[in-house]
Amino acid sequence: MLTDLYGRAGRYQDALRLLDDSLKIHPGRADLVNARVLFAAWAKHGDQSLADYRPSTFHGSVSRDGIVLPVSIHGKTAHWALDTGANFSLISEKEAAMFGVAVDDSSASVADGAGGTAKIRTAVIDELSIGDMRLRNVAFLVLSDSQEPMSDMQPGERGLIGIQVPVALQSLAWKSDGTFQTGAAAASRKNRGENLYFDGTTPVTRVLFGGELLDFELDSGEQSGSQLWTRFADDFATLLKERGTKSNKQVSEVGGSNKRDIIELPEMKFRVGGFDATLRPARVYSKPVGNEFHYGHLGMDVLSQAREVRVDFAAMTFDLLP
Repeated sequence: MLTDLYGRAGRYQDALRLLDDSLKIHPGRADLVNARVLFAAWAKHGDQSLADYRPSTFHGSVSRDGIVLPVSIHGKTAHWALDTGANFSLISEKEAAMFGVAVDDSSASVADGAGGTAKIRTAVIDELSIGDMRLRNVAFLVLSDSQEPMSDMQPGERGLIGIQVPVALQSLAWKSDGTFQTGAAAASRKNRGENLYFDGTTPVTRVLFGGELLDFELDSGEQSGSQLWTRFADDFATLLKERGTKSNKQVSEVGGSNKRDIIELPEMKFRVGGFDATLRPARVYSKPVGNEFHYGHLGMDVLSQAREVRVDFAAMTFDLLP
Protein backbone atom coordinates (compact mmCIF):
# COMPACT_ATOMS: atom_id res chain seq x y z
CA MET A 1 0.00 0.00 0.00
CA LEU A 2 2.83 2.38 0.82
CA THR A 3 4.56 1.52 -2.45
CA ASP A 4 1.33 2.37 -4.30
CA LEU A 5 1.15 5.70 -2.44
CA TYR A 6 4.73 6.54 -3.43
CA GLY A 7 4.03 5.37 -6.97
CA ARG A 8 1.04 7.63 -7.56
CA ALA A 9 2.95 10.54 -5.95
CA GLY A 10 5.90 10.07 -8.33
CA ARG A 11 8.29 9.19 -5.48
CA TYR A 12 10.12 6.55 -7.46
CA GLN A 13 13.15 6.28 -5.15
CA ASP A 14 11.03 5.63 -2.05
CA ALA A 15 8.96 3.07 -3.96
CA LEU A 16 12.17 1.33 -5.09
CA ARG A 17 13.46 1.18 -1.52
CA LEU A 18 10.24 -0.45 -0.31
CA LEU A 19 10.27 -2.95 -3.16
CA ASP A 20 13.82 -3.93 -2.22
CA ASP A 21 12.69 -4.45 1.38
CA SER A 22 9.73 -6.53 0.19
CA LEU A 23 11.96 -8.71 -1.97
CA LYS A 24 14.06 -9.55 1.08
CA ILE A 25 10.91 -11.04 2.60
CA HIS A 26 9.57 -12.56 -0.64
CA PRO A 27 12.63 -13.31 -2.82
CA GLY A 28 11.84 -13.71 -6.51
CA ARG A 29 8.13 -12.87 -6.26
CA ALA A 30 7.23 -12.07 -9.87
CA ASP A 31 5.02 -9.00 -9.33
CA LEU A 32 7.59 -7.38 -7.03
CA VAL A 33 10.44 -8.13 -9.44
CA ASN A 34 8.45 -6.64 -12.33
CA ALA A 35 7.58 -3.49 -10.37
CA ARG A 36 11.19 -3.10 -9.25
CA VAL A 37 12.38 -3.07 -12.87
CA LEU A 38 10.06 -0.14 -13.60
CA PHE A 39 10.85 1.94 -10.53
CA ALA A 40 14.59 1.31 -10.80
CA ALA A 41 14.52 2.74 -14.33
CA TRP A 42 12.53 5.81 -13.29
CA ALA A 43 14.47 6.39 -10.04
CA LYS A 44 17.67 6.99 -12.03
CA HIS A 45 16.14 10.23 -13.31
CA GLY A 46 14.96 11.54 -9.93
CA ASP A 47 11.48 11.83 -8.41
CA GLN A 48 8.60 13.64 -10.04
CA SER A 49 8.14 17.18 -8.76
CA LEU A 50 5.94 20.21 -9.42
CA ALA A 51 8.24 22.99 -10.62
CA ASP A 52 5.54 25.64 -11.11
CA TYR A 53 2.22 25.56 -9.27
CA ARG A 54 0.08 28.23 -10.90
CA PRO A 55 -3.67 27.50 -11.07
CA SER A 56 -4.80 28.09 -14.61
CA THR A 57 -7.61 27.89 -17.16
CA PHE A 58 -7.05 26.49 -20.64
CA HIS A 59 -8.88 24.70 -23.43
CA GLY A 60 -8.83 21.06 -24.51
CA SER A 61 -11.39 18.59 -25.80
CA VAL A 62 -14.19 16.78 -23.96
CA SER A 63 -16.51 14.24 -25.55
CA ARG A 64 -17.87 10.75 -25.11
CA ASP A 65 -14.71 9.61 -26.94
CA GLY A 66 -12.44 10.96 -24.21
CA ILE A 67 -10.65 13.92 -22.67
CA VAL A 68 -7.73 15.43 -24.55
CA LEU A 69 -5.30 17.85 -22.90
CA PRO A 70 -2.75 20.13 -24.58
CA VAL A 71 0.66 19.35 -23.10
CA SER A 72 4.01 20.96 -23.80
CA ILE A 73 7.29 18.98 -23.96
CA HIS A 74 10.57 20.66 -24.85
CA GLY A 75 8.67 23.57 -26.39
CA LYS A 76 6.48 21.36 -28.59
CA THR A 77 2.75 20.83 -28.11
CA ALA A 78 1.02 17.46 -28.07
CA HIS A 79 -2.61 16.56 -27.48
CA TRP A 80 -2.78 13.57 -25.16
CA ALA A 81 -5.75 11.85 -23.58
CA LEU A 82 -6.32 11.96 -19.82
CA ASP A 83 -6.70 8.43 -18.44
CA THR A 84 -7.43 8.38 -14.70
CA GLY A 85 -7.67 4.58 -14.90
CA ALA A 86 -4.03 4.25 -16.06
CA ASN A 87 -1.56 3.40 -13.28
CA PHE A 88 1.13 5.22 -15.27
CA SER A 89 1.33 7.52 -18.28
CA LEU A 90 1.92 5.94 -21.69
CA ILE A 91 3.71 7.09 -24.82
CA SER A 92 4.46 5.38 -28.11
CA GLU A 93 8.00 4.79 -29.35
CA LYS A 94 7.67 7.14 -32.33
CA GLU A 95 5.99 9.82 -30.20
CA ALA A 96 8.91 9.69 -27.76
CA ALA A 97 11.37 10.09 -30.64
CA MET A 98 9.35 13.00 -32.07
CA PHE A 99 9.60 14.89 -28.76
CA GLY A 100 13.24 14.01 -28.08
CA VAL A 101 12.46 11.72 -25.16
CA ALA A 102 15.08 9.04 -24.45
CA VAL A 103 13.69 5.51 -24.07
CA ASP A 104 15.24 2.93 -21.74
CA ASP A 105 15.15 -0.80 -22.46
CA SER A 106 13.26 -2.91 -19.93
CA SER A 107 12.43 -6.53 -19.13
CA ALA A 108 9.14 -5.52 -17.49
CA SER A 109 5.59 -6.15 -18.68
CA VAL A 110 2.20 -4.66 -17.87
CA ALA A 111 -1.18 -6.34 -17.40
CA ASP A 112 -4.44 -4.82 -18.59
CA GLY A 113 -7.97 -5.01 -17.23
CA ALA A 114 -9.02 -7.69 -19.71
CA GLY A 115 -6.43 -10.30 -18.79
CA GLY A 116 -3.80 -9.44 -21.41
CA THR A 117 -0.12 -8.54 -20.95
CA ALA A 118 2.36 -6.54 -23.00
CA LYS A 119 6.11 -6.01 -22.95
CA ILE A 120 7.06 -2.38 -22.37
CA ARG A 121 9.99 -0.02 -22.14
CA THR A 122 10.30 3.08 -19.97
CA ALA A 123 11.00 6.79 -20.27
CA VAL A 124 11.02 9.90 -18.11
CA ILE A 125 10.01 13.28 -19.54
CA ASP A 126 12.19 15.80 -17.75
CA GLU A 127 9.74 18.68 -18.15
CA LEU A 128 6.04 18.56 -19.03
CA SER A 129 3.58 21.46 -18.81
CA ILE A 130 -0.21 21.50 -18.67
CA GLY A 131 -1.70 24.99 -18.62
CA ASP A 132 0.54 27.00 -16.30
CA MET A 133 1.52 23.93 -14.26
CA ARG A 134 5.02 22.58 -14.93
CA LEU A 135 6.11 19.11 -13.79
CA ARG A 136 9.57 17.57 -13.78
CA ASN A 137 10.56 13.92 -14.23
CA VAL A 138 7.22 12.44 -15.28
CA ALA A 139 7.40 8.64 -15.69
CA PHE A 140 6.07 6.94 -18.82
CA LEU A 141 5.63 3.41 -20.06
CA VAL A 142 6.64 3.13 -23.71
CA LEU A 143 4.59 1.01 -26.11
CA SER A 144 5.07 0.03 -29.72
CA ASP A 145 3.09 2.18 -32.15
CA SER A 146 1.39 -1.00 -33.37
CA GLN A 147 -0.09 -1.75 -29.93
CA GLU A 148 -3.47 -0.68 -28.61
CA PRO A 149 -4.30 2.11 -27.98
CA MET A 150 -1.44 3.75 -29.92
CA SER A 151 -2.29 2.05 -33.21
CA ASP A 152 -5.53 4.06 -33.47
CA MET A 153 -3.90 7.45 -32.80
CA GLN A 154 -2.16 10.03 -34.96
CA PRO A 155 1.34 11.49 -34.38
CA GLY A 156 1.13 14.16 -31.71
CA GLU A 157 -1.70 12.22 -30.05
CA ARG A 158 0.12 8.99 -29.12
CA GLY A 159 0.30 9.60 -25.39
CA LEU A 160 -1.91 9.01 -22.37
CA ILE A 161 -1.71 11.01 -19.15
CA GLY A 162 -1.96 8.60 -16.21
CA ILE A 163 -2.92 9.16 -12.58
CA GLN A 164 0.40 10.66 -11.35
CA VAL A 165 -0.15 13.90 -13.28
CA PRO A 166 -3.67 14.84 -12.05
CA VAL A 167 -2.61 13.86 -8.51
CA ALA A 168 0.31 16.31 -8.82
CA LEU A 169 -2.04 19.02 -10.10
CA GLN A 170 -4.14 18.37 -6.97
CA SER A 171 -7.41 19.46 -8.58
CA LEU A 172 -8.68 19.22 -12.14
CA ALA A 173 -12.03 20.32 -13.55
CA TRP A 174 -13.49 20.36 -17.03
CA LYS A 175 -16.67 21.51 -18.74
CA SER A 176 -18.43 20.00 -21.71
CA ASP A 177 -17.29 22.96 -23.86
CA GLY A 178 -13.63 21.94 -23.34
CA THR A 179 -12.71 24.51 -20.68
CA PHE A 180 -10.27 23.12 -18.11
CA GLN A 181 -9.10 24.40 -14.73
CA THR A 182 -6.22 23.20 -12.59
CA GLY A 183 -5.18 23.84 -9.03
CA ALA A 184 -7.24 25.80 -6.51
CA ALA A 185 -9.55 27.13 -9.23
CA ALA A 186 -10.70 23.56 -9.88
CA ALA A 187 -11.38 22.62 -6.25
CA SER A 188 -14.73 20.96 -5.60
CA ARG A 189 -17.51 23.29 -4.60
CA LYS A 190 -20.36 20.89 -4.01
CA ASN A 191 -19.35 17.89 -1.91
CA ARG A 192 -18.61 18.68 1.73
CA GLY A 193 -17.38 15.17 2.56
CA GLU A 194 -14.98 12.80 0.84
CA ASN A 195 -16.47 10.53 -1.83
CA LEU A 196 -13.21 9.47 -3.48
CA TYR A 197 -10.44 7.11 -2.41
CA PHE A 198 -7.53 5.21 -3.89
CA ASP A 199 -7.26 1.47 -4.25
CA GLY A 200 -3.58 1.19 -5.08
CA THR A 201 -3.11 3.74 -7.85
CA THR A 202 -6.76 3.61 -8.98
CA PRO A 203 -9.26 6.33 -7.97
CA VAL A 204 -12.55 4.86 -6.75
CA THR A 205 -15.88 6.55 -6.05
CA ARG A 206 -19.23 5.34 -4.76
CA VAL A 207 -22.40 4.89 -6.80
CA LEU A 208 -25.87 4.78 -5.24
CA PHE A 209 -27.90 2.04 -6.95
CA GLY A 210 -30.97 0.21 -5.64
CA GLY A 211 -30.49 1.80 -2.23
CA GLU A 212 -26.91 0.43 -1.94
CA LEU A 213 -23.52 2.12 -2.19
CA LEU A 214 -21.27 0.40 -4.74
CA ASP A 215 -17.57 1.08 -5.34
CA PHE A 216 -16.69 1.95 -8.94
CA GLU A 217 -13.33 2.86 -10.46
CA LEU A 218 -13.12 6.30 -12.07
CA ASP A 219 -11.74 5.77 -15.58
CA SER A 220 -11.71 8.77 -17.92
CA GLY A 221 -9.71 6.75 -20.44
CA GLU A 222 -12.45 4.18 -21.07
CA GLN A 223 -13.97 5.15 -24.41
CA SER A 224 -15.86 1.94 -25.16
CA GLY A 225 -18.27 2.42 -22.27
CA SER A 226 -18.60 1.87 -18.55
CA GLN A 227 -18.38 -1.72 -17.37
CA LEU A 228 -20.03 -3.77 -14.65
CA TRP A 229 -18.03 -6.70 -13.28
CA THR A 230 -18.58 -10.03 -11.56
CA ARG A 231 -19.23 -8.52 -8.12
CA PHE A 232 -22.25 -6.74 -9.61
CA ALA A 233 -23.36 -10.00 -11.24
CA ASP A 234 -23.13 -11.82 -7.90
CA ASP A 235 -24.95 -9.18 -5.85
CA PHE A 236 -27.66 -8.49 -8.43
CA ALA A 237 -28.11 -11.99 -9.85
CA THR A 238 -31.93 -11.76 -9.72
CA LEU A 239 -31.94 -8.51 -11.70
CA LEU A 240 -29.70 -10.03 -14.38
CA LYS A 241 -31.80 -13.18 -14.57
CA GLU A 242 -35.02 -11.20 -15.01
CA ARG A 243 -33.83 -8.43 -17.34
CA GLY A 244 -30.44 -9.44 -18.73
CA THR A 245 -29.59 -10.71 -22.20
CA LYS A 246 -26.47 -12.76 -22.93
CA SER A 247 -24.14 -11.47 -25.61
CA ASN A 248 -20.47 -10.73 -26.23
CA LYS A 249 -18.40 -7.64 -26.93
CA GLN A 250 -14.93 -6.92 -28.27
CA VAL A 251 -12.59 -5.56 -25.60
CA SER A 252 -9.38 -3.83 -26.72
CA GLU A 253 -6.61 -3.18 -24.20
CA VAL A 254 -2.83 -2.84 -24.14
CA GLY A 255 -2.49 -6.63 -24.16
CA GLY A 256 -4.63 -7.11 -27.26
CA SER A 257 -8.23 -7.37 -28.43
CA ASN A 258 -10.61 -10.22 -27.53
CA LYS A 259 -14.30 -11.02 -27.41
CA ARG A 260 -15.68 -11.31 -23.89
CA ASP A 261 -18.99 -12.71 -22.67
CA ILE A 262 -21.42 -10.13 -21.28
CA ILE A 263 -24.92 -9.87 -19.88
CA GLU A 264 -26.65 -6.72 -21.09
CA LEU A 265 -29.26 -4.77 -19.14
CA PRO A 266 -31.37 -2.35 -21.19
CA GLU A 267 -30.82 0.44 -18.65
CA MET A 268 -29.26 1.25 -15.28
CA LYS A 269 -30.01 4.48 -13.40
CA PHE A 270 -27.85 5.52 -10.47
CA ARG A 271 -26.49 8.52 -8.59
CA VAL A 272 -22.79 9.41 -8.57
CA GLY A 273 -20.95 12.57 -7.55
CA GLY A 274 -24.26 14.24 -6.72
CA PHE A 275 -25.56 13.57 -10.25
CA ASP A 276 -28.28 11.27 -11.62
CA ALA A 277 -26.70 9.25 -14.43
CA THR A 278 -27.95 6.55 -16.80
CA LEU A 279 -26.20 3.67 -18.54
CA ARG A 280 -28.13 2.57 -21.60
CA PRO A 281 -27.35 -0.29 -22.06
CA ALA A 282 -25.46 -1.49 -18.97
CA ARG A 283 -23.04 -4.31 -19.71
CA VAL A 284 -21.87 -6.87 -17.15
CA TYR A 285 -18.58 -8.50 -18.18
CA SER A 286 -17.38 -11.96 -17.19
CA LYS A 287 -13.82 -12.60 -16.06
CA PRO A 288 -11.02 -11.89 -16.81
CA VAL A 289 -12.37 -8.37 -17.35
CA GLY A 290 -12.21 -6.26 -14.18
CA ASN A 291 -11.61 -7.49 -10.64
CA GLU A 292 -13.56 -9.02 -7.77
CA PHE A 293 -13.21 -6.00 -5.44
CA HIS A 294 -15.14 -3.31 -7.32
CA TYR A 295 -18.49 -3.35 -9.07
CA GLY A 296 -17.14 -1.91 -12.31
CA HIS A 297 -15.72 1.27 -13.74
CA LEU A 298 -17.25 4.53 -14.90
CA GLY A 299 -16.14 5.67 -18.34
CA MET A 300 -16.76 8.66 -20.54
CA ASP A 301 -20.33 7.57 -21.35
CA VAL A 302 -21.14 8.56 -17.75
CA LEU A 303 -18.76 11.49 -17.27
CA SER A 304 -19.87 13.15 -20.52
CA GLN A 305 -23.48 13.29 -19.28
CA ALA A 306 -22.51 16.10 -16.90
CA ARG A 307 -21.98 19.72 -17.87
CA GLU A 308 -18.99 19.92 -15.54
CA VAL A 309 -16.73 17.42 -13.76
CA ARG A 310 -14.53 18.27 -10.76
CA VAL A 311 -11.94 15.92 -9.29
CA ASP A 312 -10.13 17.20 -6.21
CA PHE A 313 -7.30 14.93 -5.03
CA ALA A 314 -6.45 17.30 -2.17
CA ALA A 315 -9.95 17.09 -0.62
CA MET A 316 -10.68 13.63 -2.13
CA THR A 317 -13.98 14.74 -3.66
CA PHE A 318 -15.60 14.06 -7.03
CA ASP A 319 -18.49 16.14 -8.43
CA LEU A 320 -20.62 15.83 -11.55
CA LEU A 321 -22.59 19.01 -12.16
CA PRO A 322 -25.72 19.14 -14.37
